[in-house]
Amino acid sequence: MKSIDKISEGASITFDFAAGGVSVLIGLLVTFLFLIVWGIFGLQAPFVAGYLLFGLTPLGIGIGLLRRGHARKTAFKRKLLRNSIRKIAFQNRGRVKPLDLVTELGYNSQEALQALREITAEDPENIDLQLDYDTGEIYFEFQDIIKNIKAGKPYEENFFNPRTWTETAAKVAKRIDEVLNLFEAYRTYKHRLLAESSLNGKLEEYQFKVRQLREEIEQIRRSI
Repeated sequence: MKSIDKISEGASITFDFAAGGVSVLIGLLVTFLFLIVWGIFGLQAPFVAGYLLFGLTPLGIGIGLLRRGHARKTAFKRKLLRNSIRKIAFQNRGRVKPLDLVTELGYNSQEALQALREITAEDPENIDLQLDYDTGEIYFEFQDIIKNIKAGKPYEENFFNPRTWTETAAKVAKRIDEVLNLFEAYRTYKHRLLAESSLNGKLEEYQFKVRQLREEIEQIRRSI
């Protein structure tokens, strides 16, 4: 995202919050005055009409602007995060691990995995969740970046606008969670397999469980 676009978007968000806050304050002030007038003169049609026009209307507009500002701020932050992750992916030839976000963006491991999970759920046709069964690593591949690198093209920002968190995205995220939970179980069982001396004759049982979990993981991954 270009600097001028960041400034423009930031200014628009600031306007929404500032104008929304002022409108709400005006509406609250008029409400306060209306209650005083009501207490003194009673409920009269001209006062009610004035309150609807100069009290409730600013309140409604202000609340609407604040909500829009919050939504735009959230979307803007997600867009910046997405671009940052894509730059990291380009540096790593289209592949990003949660550890890369820990190193580059200062996230903890859980935050990094959550961020990658969310952008994958928003764009599952382009971003693939991959698992390394030998090392136990989790990584995400950006197919468009991989294609550009193979074609010798420089880094390009993707102007894909993340979807609103729809039911489809929620389903994809749920599938990703299932995969990650199963993979964690797989890594646990495999760790026990490697510590063969501590299995007390249960080696075959754990080997079967590892194979079973791996099959389940692949079935779920193919459905994403």
